[in-house]
Amino acid sequence: MRWIALLGVLFLLGSISILDASAETEIDSRVSSSFEFSEDTAAGQVGNRTDVNIYASEGTTWFVGPSVGQPPSLDGEYFLRAYKNADDKLHFQLYVVLKSRHHWWFFGRALDTDGNVLKVKPIGVDLESGWKTEHLLIQLSRPYLNRLAAKFGLSLRVTGKQGEIVLNVPSFYVKGFLRKVDFWRRAE
Repeated sequence: MRWIALLGVLFLLGSISILDASAETEIDSRVSSSFEFSEDTAAGQVGNRTDVNIYASEGTTWFVGPSVGQPPSLDGEYFLRAYKNADDKLHFQLYVVLKSRHHWWFFGRALDTDGNVLKVKPIGVDLESGWKTEHLLIQLSRPYLNRLAAKFGLSLRVTGKQGEIVLNVPSFYVKGFLRKVDFWRRAE
């Protein structure tokens, strides 16, 4: 039965890729890639696949959740990430990458199911082999993520000049990501 749950998680997560640290930056040796949550749950799998990179020379720690692909009707992906600078405050973001063969979306606004407006920051665009790719950051707070983890996750409508898309981040993804962040914060 546990393997069926694991297959379900892998299906929901789609293709999973972990971001590698920049080759130019030295990663502190305290990071252990062998750490794993012991339970075989969806949240545990997300926690296990969340990458932690400590850049000692910059005083920055990055937490990067696994990349989740969206349905075929929407060619894109998202992942949660958080970073801590020397100010020791955590900053949480939903990083979104969307591709289109037809047009640029020019995204600028996001609304969750409760009508909360979330700050959207377009951070880059690419044009490659006819694909138009937009990179977005959606700023999130820790209290807001805690509420999402306890409920049904995050469903938000991101709007732009050429239309809108709906992104769904399940609660188990948020829970697993936050558990990994909390584990490393306690270990510091």
